Amino acid sequence: MEFGKSAAREDPVVHFYETFLAAYDPELREKRGVYYTPEPVVSYIVRSVDHLLRERFDLPDGLADQSTTSYTIETYTDRSKNSSGSAREKRESPRVLILDPATGTGTFLYAVIELIRERFMRRRNAGLWSSYVREQLLPRLFGFELLMAPYAVAHLKLGMQLAGQDLSEEARQDWNYDFAATERLNVFLTNSLEEGLKKTEMALGQFISQEANAAASVKRDMPIMIVLGNPPYSGHSANRSRTDSGDETWIGELIEDYKEIDGQPLRERNPKWLQDDYVKFIRFGQWRVARSGSGILAFITNHGYLDNPTFRGMRQQLMQTFTDVYLLDLHGSAKKRQRTPEGAPDGNVFDIQQGVSIGIFVKAGAKKGPARVQHADLWGDRGGKYDWLAEHDLSTTKWEELAPSSPFYLFTPIDSEVEAEYKQGWHIREIAPKNSVGIVTSRDAFAFDFDRAVLEQRVADFLDRNQTDDAVRARFFGTKGRAGYPPGDNRDWQMETKRSRLQKETAWRDNIESCLYRPFDVRPLFFHRDAIDFGRRKVMQHMLKQPNKGLITVRQQSQQGQSWSLVGVSNYIAESCALSNKTKEISYFFPLYVYPPREGEPDSQSEMRDLSPWPEGRQGRRPNLDAAFVKDLELRLNWTFIPDGRGNLGQMGADAQSSGAPVAATFGPEDILHYIYAVLHAPSYRSRYAEFLRIDFPRIPLTSDWRIFASLTRLGAQLVALHTLDSAQAPTLNNPNTTYPVRGNNEVMNGHPKYLSPGEQDPRTGKPLSEGRVYINAGNVRKGISGQYFEGVPPEVWEFHVGGYQVCDKWLKDRRNRELSFADLTHYQRIIVALQETIRTMDAIDEAIPSWPLPNNENT
Repeated sequence: MEFGKSAAREDPVVHFYETFLAAYDPELREKRGVYYTPEPVVSYIVRSVDHLLRERFDLPDGLADQSTTSYTIETYTDRSKNSSGSAREKRESPRVLILDPATGTGTFLYAVIELIRERFMRRRNAGLWSSYVREQLLPRLFGFELLMAPYAVAHLKLGMQLAGQDLSEEARQDWNYDFAATERLNVFLTNSLEEGLKKTEMALGQFISQEANAAASVKRDMPIMIVLGNPPYSGHSANRSRTDSGDETWIGELIEDYKEIDGQPLRERNPKWLQDDYVKFIRFGQWRVARSGSGILAFITNHGYLDNPTFRGMRQQLMQTFTDVYLLDLHGSAKKRQRTPEGAPDGNVFDIQQGVSIGIFVKAGAKKGPARVQHADLWGDRGGKYDWLAEHDLSTTKWEELAPSSPFYLFTPIDSEVEAEYKQGWHIREIAPKNSVGIVTSRDAFAFDFDRAVLEQRVADFLDRNQTDDAVRARFFGTKGRAGYPPGDNRDWQMETKRSRLQKETAWRDNIESCLYRPFDVRPLFFHRDAIDFGRRKVMQHMLKQPNKGLITVRQQSQQGQSWSLVGVSNYIAESCALSNKTKEISYFFPLYVYPPREGEPDSQSEMRDLSPWPEGRQGRRPNLDAAFVKDLELRLNWTFIPDGRGNLGQMGADAQSSGAPVAATFGPEDILHYIYAVLHAPSYRSRYAEFLRIDFPRIPLTSDWRIFASLTRLGAQLVALHTLDSAQAPTLNNPNTTYPVRGNNEVMNGHPKYLSPGEQDPRTGKPLSEGRVYINAGNVRKGISGQYFEGVPPEVWEFHVGGYQVCDKWLKDRRNRELSFADLTHYQRIIVALQETIRTMDAIDEAIPSWPLPNNENT
């Protein structure tokens, strides 16, 4: 059998293994991130490494190089690595030592051998091959693999290759290699991410201990020059960063370096993305090359680290360690719904959801960083990407040099002039210091409902003392729980304990609050500490039973190619997925005012005085606004800030606005909210700063032109009223522009809603529609009975997105198999009005903005 041929793109030996594992143990495949690396990807990486060795390291034979180097090993009496008790020993080694730390089935080592053998074939040196393999090749190739099955396949596959089984029978006679009885491939059964310590044979068994000890010597002592491969893709890492006792593991200690930026702590509230296995393997490769003093790290991995803010410390560390960085973004993210620049579907080179990239990191001898960073994109379908990769390497790739800088050190291209302009704006978390992510219940089906009475009855049934814990658990949480927990439980919530505590409450109904669950979708929530996991009460308490508004936005956008729209506003507390259910698009909440603590709430009043140094307003509230930000705006406008409500902008008539700056003009916290809300809804703002909105919280540009400020404040107030469905401030909400003409049961059927655009056929009459319709059920066409629908919904309203949700579709979809009440039906009609007016108002906002950047006086 001939295997490993590039024309096939896939090795049948490996294909059998991967298919077997996917069927036999899919959980293991997912947990360990076992995915076959396509041959064109492997070929590009291997040929690029070979090119770099020849051109940058003065090694004319590249991966086939036979030169040697000396290195010193040092042994320690303990893990603290104190100088006392250590011994030093000098040894000789081949210079080009190659390690694949996640060998899998040996695909990368196979490609290395193939490249070297082809070079020997071109030079017609068959007589040298066997001695070269024995003396030069086998001592330089190393692989680590954790799982027994791919470890065995790697030995089989590489052994067959060296035996010439992938060649014709005629060629095999000249190029086969017979292993001596004592010879073996240096592919070891070990975990790359564990420290290279000697194992005790008594504890582990002779075979495993010998493998571990041999691997430890390679990992710890040998001057590995090349680290390459395809590390696991597993967000839930099986390689722990801490032990059960809380101590950092070896790789956990190394990952801590990625939690610093510019010498300061990263201060990520949830740095879990740094625990992904591929990040740990990059850190291992960085450590190994740095320990050797020079070399190349070449991986294909998830491409999230290129621009995700959580990885900014990682990017800075890589720049400091290496001298040259080459990043080929292969894209193909189904999670981000990536499309090519021309708008066509963009394929992934793997059968996975995450986009991927090739990263080649070069450390050239004594030269020090920061690295020169170069970037390229590869778009298109899978076949086109395979063809391109098979025909190119690093030397023929058209690179764009980047200039990563603080605070993000981005590994993606940006417009430096627009970046400098954008950074002049105020970061939203600097403007409103008191903020948090939204509420997480971890049991929405229990804690939320559409109807308050239904929710109250559910809680009452949950607390019924006549029901056992087991019966209650089965009723509300089913029979299947998370790993290691009974149904409904998790690390932070155990049902028996929480239920017992809640049963002692006599006024639990007072904890049912209105909560913004999704855009235009406010639902009752049992907002009790013992019912939900994360109530974010230090922030959300300021929204309870007192007038307030909160701005909602996100830190980054996960979906590329989609216009940024991740902003909202609420009169109520808000759930963490209020704007999107994408993992990276979790909602952050910024209350406009902070109130004195209510009884039983966290006492944060002294903290509020520090964060909000303003006199008390109504009910003791203070604006959640940074003093320096307010001062900056006062100086620009030459207006006076009042710490409660709105200023006198609303009293300024058109004549005053056209004649000149008003005398004694004032603005208040609500004017600032309205101004910010207008800016964030400006289509030109969203498009101009799209690449920055994708990677961090929004920044708000200020203006010294009071007319622009006044116009944006007025338009922002209109949007806030529309999005909170405040008909007193937005009376157009009371005049629906849709009809609901058909009688029926008002139930949203499965498979609905469905939208029919103007011009499509009426399902009942077959005539073209003059207006768009949103159907909530089907009716019976054969009997001439029409389904029920809202008529007069323009296509642009139907398609309108707030964050990750298509609003008109999402609101109805969440109510499938429910009968819509009169209040529901009229609420939906008001949503349609709100969205139609939002589109009109967004156009007006752009008309009010003459140019970017916004006009400012020279003195500001």
